[in-house]
This record gives sequence, C-alpha cells and structure tokens, in this order.
Amino acid sequence: MNIGIITFHSAHNYGACLQAYALQTILDNNGYNVRIIDFKNDYIDRNFKPFVIREGNIVRKIKSLAINVICCKKNVKRYLSFKKFINNYYQLTEKVTEDNLNDKLGREFDVIITGSDQVWNPNLAGGLLDAYTLNWGIKGTGRISYAASVGNVQIVKENIDEYINKLKCIDNISVRETDLKNMLEMNLKRKIQVVLDPTLLLETKFWESIAIAGPKEDYIFAYAIGNHRTHQKLVDYISNKINVSVVHVERRNKYRRVLKNCYNDGPCEFLGLIRDSEVVITTSFHATVFAILFHKQFWVVPPSDTGERIMELLKIVELTDRIITCERDFELFKLNKPIDYLSVDRKIEHSRLYSKKWLFDAVDNYNCDKKDVK
Repeated sequence: MNIGIITFHSAHNYGACLQAYALQTILDNNGYNVRIIDFKNDYIDRNFKPFVIREGNIVRKIKSLAINVICCKKNVKRYLSFKKFINNYYQLTEKVTEDNLNDKLGREFDVIITGSDQVWNPNLAGGLLDAYTLNWGIKGTGRISYAASVGNVQIVKENIDEYINKLKCIDNISVRETDLKNMLEMNLKRKIQVVLDPTLLLETKFWESIAIAGPKEDYIFAYAIGNHRTHQKLVDYISNKINVSVVHVERRNKYRRVLKNCYNDGPCEFLGLIRDSEVVITTSFHATVFAILFHKQFWVVPPSDTGERIMELLKIVELTDRIITCERDFELFKLNKPIDYLSVDRKIEHSRLYSKKWLFDAVDNYNCDKKDVK
C-alpha cells in the first residue's frame, strides 16, 4: 500500500521535523510504502531561510537586516543542520506546490495522511490550504488526518463554515486536542478521535538511537519558542537555585549563566541535549514530549496561544503539576519533586497502543483497487 504524508516537514523547527519523521517511521516499520510529500509552502519556508527580512515598517526591516548580518554565520549553519536531517531521514516525493500537487501526485497514493502538527492553523500555514485538508487526489483515495491540530480551537470557532466545508472530504479524522475533537464532532456530526502525537508512538530506545550526545557538564536545557519572560526568569531562578549553567538553542543569549549556545544544532543534537540534561525548562510541546520520554526532571511554561496541546499531554500522564504560569509560582514548587516515571510509562503505553491501533485500522480500511478519476 502506498501512503503519502503531508505535514510541515520542511519547517526548520525541531518538533515539526521529528513528528514528520516519526509518522513516516511508524508506518514504514509496519510494512507500508510511505513517502513524505515534498510540498513547498512558501509561507512557511520563507521564515526558515538563512537570510530573512521581516515584513513591516522601515524600522522593523532595518532591525531585521541588522540581525541577519550579525547572525548570518549562525543562520547558515542552522539551516544546513536541518537540511542534513531532512536529506538523511526523510523519504521524499518530488517537490510540488499547491498548483501542481494534484497533477503530479494525485494518482500516486492509495492513502494520503495529513498531520501531525498544526496543519489546520491558517496563521501558520498561510490559510486553510486544500493541500493540508486533503482536497486533492482522485476518487477512491483514502484520506486520513493523524493528530492534526489548529493550535487554538478559537480559530475553528471563528471560521467554522470553512472548516466544515474543507474537512468533510476526510474519511477518518483524528486530532491532538480534546477541545478540537469536541468542536469538530458537534459541527461535522461524526466521531473524531484524539490520538497521541507521532513522536510518542515510538519508544525511547528508538530516539536514543539517533540522538547525538550533548555537553558532558551538568546543565539545564532551556528551550522557548519566541520570547517568553516568565520562562526566562524561571530558567535563571532554577539555574541559581541548583547552581547549574544553561544550554539553549536560541539565537541570542538571554540567560544569566550560559554554558553553551547550541543554536546551530539540528534535530538529532536537540534530542541529545534533552536526554543528557539535568533539567528541562520549556514552552515547547515537543521538548515536553522528549523530556518525558527521556525521564527528565522538567518544568513547562505553556504559551498562552498554543498551550492546550501541552495541557492535553500532561493530563494524560498526570503531570499537570509540572506547569508554571507566573513568577509567584516559583517558590511554591519543590524543584526536586520526583516524577513516578513507572506510572507515566504505563499511561503512555496505553495511549500509544490505542493510537497505533486507530492509525493502522484507518489505513487498512481502504480497498486499494484501481481508482476512478475524481
């Protein structure tokens, strides 16, 4: 059976790359002929070029230009690190755009899968694109969403008619958040499943096999997406409390005690930085995932706009006490509070088995006889 995956595979973001690779791997390991569709989305790709001039007024453009000049060497190294991962680990189709996607690949696959990641978030994708809602291909092609997300369900509420119209072509829908499931069930009048992110479908030993070792010294791994003042202050607070320096992957140093800036590192190094750390402090969903898989002491400062998916995961593993939302929480938390990872692992395994069963049942549901043109 030929399966095509369409997702944010080319975004130079650790979570985006690793979730795409995870879904490819889990399907490939179970005997399917799977490829990631090399869909060129300029709206996404423009943000990850080594030299980017931000849109806006003249002051913003000049500031962006100055930052690019100063950080040009770093940006190029980071860009090449992600390109290396994509070239080494993905099984890609030819490159396509929304204009020629159907003509070039419409007959290639028995099943097409959208997800995971925020493929239905128009603010990230440049609209609610037909490519990600699977409004392409020929009649008889199986259409599945796996752990698709919008980031914030309010987006769906405000554009519900468009979502109903575009998602009705998908035969089997699974999502990452319960709020999104409830919203879609109410409006599409059909059953929607909540499943685990693809990165959680693979066991820790798999991720161990591709992780590249981090620094040998003790360190806190700090990872924030965007600027988050509470996260920065929490990192400095814990660093001071336990007398350990910080390793991070952000372009500029903003923490008081920095051991190493690893901004140039790719996804395999990112895994190693989490695995080999003493503590993980993050605003990121996928950094939270890998902190859990690698049995790390961790703390999460959830972003206000996309924190739902982090909360969803922490509810599953009953670790919502790892969330810190404001500075006054700092003194209330016991920094060395142990995590019962035996219990956490059991909960993940239960959800992993359920999610894999849903995925394989959805894929195997399709009769792959010769299809008619749509």
